[in-house]
Amino acid sequence: MFHKNKRLFPNALRSLPFAIAAAAFAACSSTGGGVTPPQLPTSSMSDQTPGQAPSQAPSEMSQARNQTASSGFATAISNDRPSAYYRLDDTGASAADATANRLSGAVGSSVVKNAASLVASTNDAAMDFPGIRSSAGIVKFPQSSKLQPSKAVSLELLLRFPTTPANYTVPAAYGTDRGYAPYDVYFVNGKLMAQFYLSSGVLVIASPSALKANTTYHIVSTFDGSTARLYLNGSLVASRTKAGSLTGYVRGYGLAIGDDAGLSDPAFKGTIDDVAVYANQALTAAQVTSHYAAATSGVAAPAPSSAPTNRPTAAPVPKPSPVATYVPTPAPTQAPIPSGSGNVAHYQGCPIFAAGGPYNAPITNASVDPNDANYINSMVRAGNTPGFWASTGVEFVNVATSGTSMTTVHPKVAWHSFPVQYPWASSYKIEPLGDAHAMVLDTATCHLYESYSTSFSGGALSAYSGANWNTTQPFVSMRAGSPSAMASGLSIFGGMVKWEEVQSGTVNHALNWAATAHTVSQWGFVSPASSTDGLPFTGSSSYQLPYGAHLRLKASFDTSRLGPQAKIVAQAMKTYGIYLSDTGSSGNALYFANALNGSNPWNRSDLSTLGTIHISDFDVLKLPPMQRVPGH
Repeated sequence: MFHKNKRLFPNALRSLPFAIAAAAFAACSSTGGGVTPPQLPTSSMSDQTPGQAPSQAPSEMSQARNQTASSGFATAISNDRPSAYYRLDDTGASAADATANRLSGAVGSSVVKNAASLVASTNDAAMDFPGIRSSAGIVKFPQSSKLQPSKAVSLELLLRFPTTPANYTVPAAYGTDRGYAPYDVYFVNGKLMAQFYLSSGVLVIASPSALKANTTYHIVSTFDGSTARLYLNGSLVASRTKAGSLTGYVRGYGLAIGDDAGLSDPAFKGTIDDVAVYANQALTAAQVTSHYAAATSGVAAPAPSSAPTNRPTAAPVPKPSPVATYVPTPAPTQAPIPSGSGNVAHYQGCPIFAAGGPYNAPITNASVDPNDANYINSMVRAGNTPGFWASTGVEFVNVATSGTSMTTVHPKVAWHSFPVQYPWASSYKIEPLGDAHAMVLDTATCHLYESYSTSFSGGALSAYSGANWNTTQPFVSMRAGSPSAMASGLSIFGGMVKWEEVQSGTVNHALNWAATAHTVSQWGFVSPASSTDGLPFTGSSSYQLPYGAHLRLKASFDTSRLGPQAKIVAQAMKTYGIYLSDTGSSGNALYFANALNGSNPWNRSDLSTLGTIHISDFDVLKLPPMQRVPGH
């Protein structure tokens, strides 16, 4: 069932942000309702780095909004000592930092100042961003050692948008932009993602459901050295644990509001207000709650007696719409996971099946089958001599949300059925080659849908065979004799190499492998597989490797000669192994998914080095009891 001679595509676009990190907040000792915040400096350019906007002239500074008549929200933020705090009330060409660090930046010429505030206070204003990928459409701040995080970081802002932002739209990015910003928030299918670049790889978390247009959101993302958390309107909506130190900030850019600093992602169209950065501080849940309460209370903190009385003659700022209470979609209930049962890989905020299942269990120390050499030699003698290769550019993971329509799948043959509807949109991609695989991951429920020989015509979705799984549970094998979208009954998605995973530096699950045609068992399989195809074994040995067999790349295999992408794949082969999931290929093929936006970003030259890996470089792990397809 694996199409032969799938062609490789050339390397394509820049890497995109990953699949989904979230942030948490550290403890707060007061709500700050009656404490006067620090006044803005009369000049905020005293410690500029090269390339920063020039200092404002006194006449320009006199146009700045009097921010000392501050809201309780500004007071609450200031009391928690951010490294930089931008109220975005400015009317000139510079956005002033309300902290003593004075890390001011340049306001793009297309950014609309004095917009309606997102804070429930008449003494506040915001900025409207045009959604254009240009320095004119953002507020940009140079890097500074005062913003350098190591063990912890928090990013806080208010935003509102008129229509759902395009995928990878970035409201705020903090750090370098060499490939992606290490600490930022962005949108994918309407969900808000928070990302942290760690020494151990990228950590991404996502809101459980899409954010609504024309709704004001208070957003905080944090990382405390081990756990990332994302808060929306005072409530924790996502968290994920990954140890590591924060890296990547001083190499490139500082902070950008309205897009990433490199202008390489879609720009944000909408309103942003009160952006705060806390370097080396993870706000607590109590602090986040108090900030949100202050943002929505409308209670202004008293101005100091020395506050200047001059105010700009700008038009009155309209009172903002009430901030909606964010109610996250309930997460799927997950069965208890045995302690120490293995890693859980994630994609777009969903687990790639749960720990304790076949895809997520490390097998570094697993026992080798006593007939290991016989199985390997049998394949080689039957013609399995080519190296491994990457099937790229043809497989896609379509991402559905709670708003995606459900569609009946019409079976193409009477002996396969589709008992559940699939989420489907006319824009979804189907593998363009003979297998016509289709994959849909519903990120609202973390349910996976796969099909083989898929077609969509005249509004009707049809397929030959398929399967669906709840990815919050360990992988569940199908009934004996039942294929999935692959002959083995395994999940394409579960064992597929995703672009976002490789960009994070690790692939934390087992891989699927399609063997050279006629070199493995015709009808035999072992768990977790449930079936095989009908290609006959052309060798003479009785040791015919069954579908579902788990192989591990030998620890002694030297990966130093592999390309960077290939090396990450090879490490997954050593740590989690590969499952025999299909056959029919002219070589030993591995499944690769395109980037989330559908582009083919893989480096053909890099992945070609996988050809130095041969079946003789693997151990066959101890096989479960052999089964045969019913009727054969």
